[in-house]
Amino acid sequence: MRGMRKFDSVADYLKVVPPAQRALLKKVRQTIRAAVPKATEVISYGIPAYKHHGMLVYFAAFKDHKALAPYKKPLSLALVRKLVKARVAQNEARR
Repeated sequence: MRGMRKFDSVADYLKVVPPAQRALLKKVRQTIRAAVPKATEVISYGIPAYKHHGMLVYFAAFKDHKALAPYKKPLSLALVRKLVKARVAQNEARR
């Protein structure tokens, strides 16, 4: 799917993700953006990532899994929100 391809934005990354995975990753993206509206969306190591006073989270789609949900179970968006909020607290505490 992504191989060695370089992406200019998260939107560009999502365009090449298969439709079923893309739908989930779009929800993850929306959840992260809602949890931390001031976070900066970037491509890092070739995959989507978010920064806020340091790196918060990465997410990606692979052939058999998603980076935030490495097992074949539905991803809990509430858990994603909790993880992102916890990372914000950690990053802000280091400032």
